[in-house]
Amino acid sequence: MPTMTRDLLDSIAKRRSELLSLAGRFGRKDVPYADIRVEAVDAKSAYAENGMPKEAGSRRHLSVGIRVLAEAGGMRSPGYWGAILGPEEGACIGRRAAEGLAIAAERARHNAKAKAASRKRFPELGASMTSAEFAPAEACRDTVPARYKIDPVTVSEGTVAARAAEATKLALSVDKKISYAHQHLLTFRNRRLFVSSEGADLDQSFAVTQASTAAVARGKDGIQIIGDAIGHQRGWEMLDEGVTDDPLMPIPTLDSFVRNIAKEAAELSDCPQCPGSGGKETVLVTDPHYNTLLVHEIVGHPSELDRALKMETGYAGRSWFLQDAKRSQLGLQIASSKVSAYSDPTLPGLGHYKYDDEGTRARRVWIIKNGVLNELMSGRQTAAALGLRSNGSYFVTSGAMVGIIRMNNTVFAGGGDDPGKLISEVDKGYYLVGHKTPSIAESRENFRITARKVYEIKNGRLGRLYRNGGMMAASKSYLMSVDGVGSDFRMITISTCGKGLPMQLKRMANGGPTMRGRGILTGAD
Repeated sequence: MPTMTRDLLDSIAKRRSELLSLAGRFGRKDVPYADIRVEAVDAKSAYAENGMPKEAGSRRHLSVGIRVLAEAGGMRSPGYWGAILGPEEGACIGRRAAEGLAIAAERARHNAKAKAASRKRFPELGASMTSAEFAPAEACRDTVPARYKIDPVTVSEGTVAARAAEATKLALSVDKKISYAHQHLLTFRNRRLFVSSEGADLDQSFAVTQASTAAVARGKDGIQIIGDAIGHQRGWEMLDEGVTDDPLMPIPTLDSFVRNIAKEAAELSDCPQCPGSGGKETVLVTDPHYNTLLVHEIVGHPSELDRALKMETGYAGRSWFLQDAKRSQLGLQIASSKVSAYSDPTLPGLGHYKYDDEGTRARRVWIIKNGVLNELMSGRQTAAALGLRSNGSYFVTSGAMVGIIRMNNTVFAGGGDDPGKLISEVDKGYYLVGHKTPSIAESRENFRITARKVYEIKNGRLGRLYRNGGMMAASKSYLMSVDGVGSDFRMITISTCGKGLPMQLKRMANGGPTMRGRGILTGAD
């Protein structure tokens, strides 16, 4: 049976001129804008436990998403239509898109009319309703190929299931303390077409392979669970070869990764619980892996402009960066002058892309520059609300879904400090290595994030190793306390990040260097 990604979407790509023609019918005063997204996915996945395959499957489908902007009564509003299609509908994608455009346009007109009517009916409340505008953007035309050696399309479900089972057997063999091992593997290739009434015409393809590993060890001090993931925009070959040509984000082979997870679980199962600092602040040095989750939670999500504008607030979805239209941290110091952070989809990793899902060219977004909040991530509609241009952060999980603002490769920038000295200069403190579980306040103004390992620091040397410890702090207070930023910048895989209702999943890379600041050490107390 012909595979969807290789044959079906290739044939759909030949209909790009038809899709462009359909979108080009819009651009009138009453319906000034329309865009069409078409995506095909060919994915294989499997998971295994303790040497046995438990599940394997394939996902092959097309999806179409349409957005139309209409005007009525002096107000503009968008309307949407989306559908997941079967392979037999690939030949009639133009007809389905035409039907969707008509439906989306009618919804947009209805929304605009209702908005205009509400402004008249409810003068005070209606004044909060504003016309939806899109920031101007270049109409890009480009084709971007996927990067792979072994095409995920050619990999069978059985191959994926067998590889997952082998990985769990390897984990169990590392140490007799390992009582349980879990492995999930995913490899896919997708292709996304985007056309608009403004003349945008983009054809982007992606190949992704990722592995999520977990091991449970029973030691003298109890049970310890360690889990982590690796992934990159590569083909199936990544599992056996790793990624050695990316200095910012090197990835080990799957076997090496699994061994390290199992060894760490076994080591920590014999370690004592972290005692905590009794609610008092102490010096905390955090490694790049820990800072991967820290930057994700207290910088990445709060800087998504739809959250700052309270357009999307699910799952601790507001932002401490922007309380309301009059109270904002933009242009103010929110961190020490040593701290900078940015989001950059042009960097390698799972968050890499050349154009976002409304056709805007990707660029680096400097969220924090030398301690000052500089810019938030935006799409065309959210950027227009602040009188700005989009910086290319609009994303949809599936072509059929409504887009939201998403961080991509978001990191703390590297500094000039020797990471070794950030530890050796500490008389008494702790070194947090790796990340485990986050707990975040509603506006992300404070956090509690556990580490995989906690080392005591005494007189500039690493001492006793603890487990189940972490940091708790107010986000701004911690960032303001940072007095050391290392030169050892690197990026780490974030295999799944959920946002929105209904939830949309995204893959990315986060990271940074070693950093030193102050917070409350959490632990058994």
